[in-house]
Amino acid sequence: TGETLTSVALNINNTSFDYTDEDGVTTNIDICTMVDNCETVTSLTFNALTNNLEYIDENGTTNSVDISGLISTVSDDNANVNVQTIATHTSGDGTVTAIEETITALADNGDGTFTYTSENGTATTFDSANETLTSISLNGDNASFDYIDEDGITTNINLCTIVDNCETVTSLTFDAINNRLQYSDEFGTLNNIDLTGLISTMVDNNANVSVQTIATHTSGDGTVTAIEETITALADNGDGTYTYTSENGTTTTFDGASENVTSISLNADNASFDYIDEDGITTNINLCTIVDNCETVTSLTFDAINNRLQYSDEFGTLNNIDLTGLISTMVDNNANVNVQTIATHTSGDGTVTAIEETVTTLVDNGDDTFTYTSEDGTITTIDHKEIFYPPSVPIDVSATGTGLTLDLHQEYINQYGSPAVSSTGAPAAVPTYVESDLYYYVLDYDTSILNVTSITADGIMTYDIIAVPVAASCTYINVVFVEK
Repeated sequence: TGETLTSVALNINNTSFDYTDEDGVTTNIDICTMVDNCETVTSLTFNALTNNLEYIDENGTTNSVDISGLISTVSDDNANVNVQTIATHTSGDGTVTAIEETITALADNGDGTFTYTSENGTATTFDSANETLTSISLNGDNASFDYIDEDGITTNINLCTIVDNCETVTSLTFDAINNRLQYSDEFGTLNNIDLTGLISTMVDNNANVSVQTIATHTSGDGTVTAIEETITALADNGDGTYTYTSENGTTTTFDGASENVTSISLNADNASFDYIDEDGITTNINLCTIVDNCETVTSLTFDAINNRLQYSDEFGTLNNIDLTGLISTMVDNNANVNVQTIATHTSGDGTVTAIEETVTTLVDNGDDTFTYTSEDGTITTIDHKEIFYPPSVPIDVSATGTGLTLDLHQEYINQYGSPAVSSTGAPAAVPTYVESDLYYYVLDYDTSILNVTSITADGIMTYDIIAVPVAASCTYINVVFVEK
């Protein structure tokens, strides 16, 4: 019957398909828009007031997951007033608690004696009249200082051991608002690691017995660990000598007879201390250089083979944090053979899965029927009817009006019945259908100008002109005719 071939094909953008009609006109139909209108949107949010994850599934049900157990806390048990902050603890909910050490004091009584007050409030008084000249200076290794006593004996004191107890404190906290770990290293650099949960822990490595608790640490799972400082002691031996016991148990005995007054104090720059010897000479010792040489650098790396974080702390201990639960997976449930890959999914461990769509078919049976096979294998036979699109029909809209009519069949006869030029051997007139052989459709028109109200079985269209355009005196309608 002289039928023109049409086609349906997937567009190269893989998100739409192209339909080419008998006139060669291609219409693109966007699949993504249909999917966006039909799919259910889920959501996952964090409720900062209750420390819950709230997941709204496809049925609209809200599922709450309590992660308040991930928030660690610290309570300050140091009741002393004369303190200084040596670190801060930031819990998962943003609460900041200062970790304070008690400041010891060495007071000049003005009568040749001095009173030393330790961390637990114990006061010790000693006589230091007629002191022999001593000195203290930074050693060339920048990791210790040399103390020359009254007898000229030099004692080297390694500061690295002290720094290990006082070095810069790193922090690893949980940002409940953004669901991530926030790790602040020794250089103050903030590293954000996106996780769903982490319990902080605290280990008490202070084996000394003479201690006092200056704070407690509560981890996310409720474990409470006391933070203890070792109590130092300064004892008067009653023979003009004194014995000082440091935090690591080291005892140092010195002769205090005829002692001139010396002093040591923190410099105003908060990065060094000033030592004033018996002759009144001030020596400034910069602590930052010592700390830089002695402090331990931690590291945080990702083990891609085992899917875990590896955190090496200040003691060199390697802590593994398993992240395998964060790896997404994809299963291909499309059992059809006639498929094409429209996307690929790569999981966290590198596994690649093809996302396939089933290829549909439209077969011309050669008898004016077509067979369409859908994605689920359903076969539909289409009895072909002639469909043709005449050129757009102009309508005079120079004035408004209601109940106006237009004979669509006559417009069709006018356009097809008397061609201007024909090919060699072609009939003088194009074959046409009578009114009753066709169905009539109006596909598109400007609704701001026209309002089409009805079409009769013989193609008489009734319409209203509701507005006159400013720049034109006519408008167009697009129609299609289908053989009955």
